[in-house]
Amino acid sequence: MKKIWLNLVVISFSAIALSSCSSPEKMKELEAQMSMKATPEVLVAKADTIEATITVTFPAKYFHKKATVEFTPVLKYDGGEFVCESKMLQGESVKGGTNTVIRFEAGGSYTQTVKIPFKMEMRSATLEMRKKLIVGDKNISWGDNKIADGVIATYKLVVVDPKVIKMVQDSYVMNTSDQKMAEILFEMSKDVVRAKELKKDEIKTIQDYIAASLKDSTKKVKQIGISAYASPDGPLDMNEKLSKGRGASSQKFMKEFFKKSKIKGVDSIVNVQTTSEDWDGFKSLMEKSSIQDKELVLRVLTMYSDPIVREKEIKNISKTYTQIAETVLPLLRRAKFAAEVSTEGRNDADFKALAAANTLDSLSLEELHYAAKVVDNKDQQIAIYKKAAEKFPTDIRAFNNLGVVAFNNGNMAEAKSQFEKGLAINKDNSVVKNNMGAVLLIEGNVNEAEKLFVEAVDAGKEVRYNLGIISIMKGKYEPATDYFGGSESFNQGLGLYLVNKGEEAKKILDKVDTGKAFYLKAVIAARQGVEVEVLNNLRTAVGKDASLKAYAMKDMEFSSFLQNEAFKALVQ
Repeated sequence: MKKIWLNLVVISFSAIALSSCSSPEKMKELEAQMSMKATPEVLVAKADTIEATITVTFPAKYFHKKATVEFTPVLKYDGGEFVCESKMLQGESVKGGTNTVIRFEAGGSYTQTVKIPFKMEMRSATLEMRKKLIVGDKNISWGDNKIADGVIATYKLVVVDPKVIKMVQDSYVMNTSDQKMAEILFEMSKDVVRAKELKKDEIKTIQDYIAASLKDSTKKVKQIGISAYASPDGPLDMNEKLSKGRGASSQKFMKEFFKKSKIKGVDSIVNVQTTSEDWDGFKSLMEKSSIQDKELVLRVLTMYSDPIVREKEIKNISKTYTQIAETVLPLLRRAKFAAEVSTEGRNDADFKALAAANTLDSLSLEELHYAAKVVDNKDQQIAIYKKAAEKFPTDIRAFNNLGVVAFNNGNMAEAKSQFEKGLAINKDNSVVKNNMGAVLLIEGNVNEAEKLFVEAVDAGKEVRYNLGIISIMKGKYEPATDYFGGSESFNQGLGLYLVNKGEEAKKILDKVDTGKAFYLKAVIAARQGVEVEVLNNLRTAVGKDASLKAYAMKDMEFSSFLQNEAFKALVQ
């Protein structure tokens, strides 16, 4: 019985020896006992960086006391590999080492975070752990173990299509109105136009204005108004007669001017109005005067509406009335002339004809900018902006708009040159800053572009859209969804998808008829496991953009469909 028991003990210890590492090299044979895990299991790129956390766990009685092991994460991809920083672990009996110690009896683990610069060739990569066993002076190759699959980089679908802003504002008014005025005074109780009144400069000015306007084909004299007045003193019936007489004599004077100037057919545009007692004019002059007790007089006007009572109460202020009679009432015995003239400017057809003939020299700055808006021909539009820049070299709009045209034509060098000229005129102009940022973004200078967009954020919704692009590129997906809000663009749908709002993303993408939009809908369907939608959307996507076939073949978003025969038929 004792012999049997001893045999069992020997067998048990032998089993333990076989299942544990009796020598460092035995670790290779029993490596299945070691656990290597990467999080996430399918790698994800964000802001051009792949980040993964690797945890390696060793069971009890596995890590040999005299062993040193070098663990090196390696990302293998078509055309190369990226070798991450190595991690050295050693057993408790290794002398002189400064590495992390894994104890034989207890086992242990280590965690390592790796950051790998992403490039598109890495989408079908694998992350592997390269191991090397070191025992004394011997380096023993241990082989590589796959710990994660290739890289999801859906953010790279972002469409880098920054928006530029054209300065379309102009102050050109096709039809304008103008007015010239003149005034003559009459003697008290008389309605005869005095010769000295007709010699006033303002009378000659209005006569010349009317004559010139009638001869100018671009102008139209709409009305010549005559307003005749009597001062609010004396009997009302007399003042009515006076105001009408003054209106008639003023009209007669105007007709004589027409006859002398050989102007015909304008009598119908002369309009005469009369005011028998000019209380409004009286109030206005009193308010502007320095007459003593003027506030008392103005109070009378407020208290009484009856003209007879008003006149009586004012005359009761005897001293003040004397001043009124000398300085105010004479100015109310008058007739006013007002010539209203409209100017008919060039219309759209005129501007198109001038642009077609390239005869732009006669145009003002505002006419040039208006002309650029109405012409359809891009070459003519460029010629107009160039003329504006040539004639008005401090006008920032011309240089900005030349830059916008060049940008939209894909000529980034010319666009940049024009925007630089615009910023030389006004370095703080938000519109031009945005546009320069758009050029820099196309050129790949993301940080400088972002700086300009931030400074130009008040320029409009275009700036927010541009900031949204950069937010996607930099992995700031939540802000991107805000920036793209309302754009109903592919990029808005992409931003929503990247913050796990797939259903909202689909609603936006349904409004976008591009290959990428259908491709992203296929990706969303793949996440949801809806095969029919994956295939239908992908079929439409590659039909619109054949380059998406090759893209889909290496897209880990479709990892569960890569062996699907229908999927393979679509992308091969």
